[in-house]
Amino acid sequence: MNALKKGLTSTIFIFVAPMPFFTAFAQSWSNRVQNNFTVEGKHWGIGCRFYMNYNTSHLIIRYKINSVWSSQYRYVTKESSDAIEHWFRLQHKEINFKGFFWNTRIEYRIKESKGDVFRIRPQTGFKYNASEKVIAYYIAEPHLEYDFDSRKGYFKFMQHFIGFDIKLKGNVSFGPFIEIDTNDKWKRELGFLGTQLTVKIK
Repeated sequence: MNALKKGLTSTIFIFVAPMPFFTAFAQSWSNRVQNNFTVEGKHWGIGCRFYMNYNTSHLIIRYKINSVWSSQYRYVTKESSDAIEHWFRLQHKEINFKGFFWNTRIEYRIKESKGDVFRIRPQTGFKYNASEKVIAYYIAEPHLEYDFDSRKGYFKFMQHFIGFDIKLKGNVSFGPFIEIDTNDKWKRELGFLGTQLTVKIK
């Protein structure tokens, strides 16, 4: 009976929870679809990101320094401008308490098409065990940027993510998510679908 109740709760949560987001952002909905694939080891990880209807791709290398510090490098190609960019990130885990978390992230992006930028983008949110194999989450990421061309810093935009991690067979998980971007005036700017496939190697 408990298993049935959990199953029904998870099903309702998965299909009903995102509906307000689809409705609210229907006017600015994009046909862009982001797809992520990651292989994670104890310290090293490698991944890629590619899009449907958006000509950008990422090759991602991660290194976990210890339990709280991690680093990342991205090789980014943009077909629309034939540009190649190099993105560097350092992350520190600050808080993880009963599903709520806060991570500090700093980035330096070397850009070909325009000036380099430095970003501070804290990540905060919560995770909820919808069932034994399904984790629902919400993440917010404000982007504070310093542009070396204009020599000024400003709040650029905010990313919102709502999604699910579904544990499949073994150490494989897969989940859909919605990304919604709001601009510096907190007005919706963009919304699109995405997927995340993760394979963990012990």
